Amino acid sequence: MTGTTVTGASIDKAHPTNMAFPVANEHGVQHGMTLRDYFAGQALAGYFAAPNTPHRNACGKDAAEYLYIMADAMMKARAQK
Repeated sequence: MTGTTVTGASIDKAHPTNMAFPVANEHGVQHGMTLRDYFAGQALAGYFAAPNTPHRNACGKDAAEYLYIMADAMMKARAQK
């Protein structure tokens, strides 16, 4: 699946402009972390840094799903810009 839907907005996670730190090889193919994964990682850092974070008791799969919901919301806001 190359895209996901966040409250009606389609997000193409594989699009070149959605790479966090793109590095092109000799064929012009970009590799690197997706911007969505970067946003989820940043949300993860904040999640553990703030003691009163919503869903603070979530762990494992539940926490990961929550963080990717946050990342998808950031991708949607970015697309509306």
